[in-house]
Amino acid sequence: MKEKIKNSDKVSSDLTFLFGKNSFFLNKYKQSINWLNKYLELRGQAGKYSDETIKFLELSNTKLLIETEKDIKIISKSIINIL
Repeated sequence: MKEKIKNSDKVSSDLTFLFGKNSFFLNKYKQSINWLNKYLELRGQAGKYSDETIKFLELSNTKLLIETEKDIKIISKSIINIL
């Protein structure tokens, strides 16, 4: 598969879904969101993985929001400790 990707001018829409799903499980939520959005851009609501893409997109957005909130709390605590 690696050679197929290297020798191709474009990545298939199925691969964008798989990259997005894989990125989610690697806790790379921004990357996951980007790949999943790309899949929907290429295939729309009628694609083979569209339903699953939307579910993983919702999960990635939720996880990213949770991570962002945690980061804000950590930064706030650090600022309070400095002051």
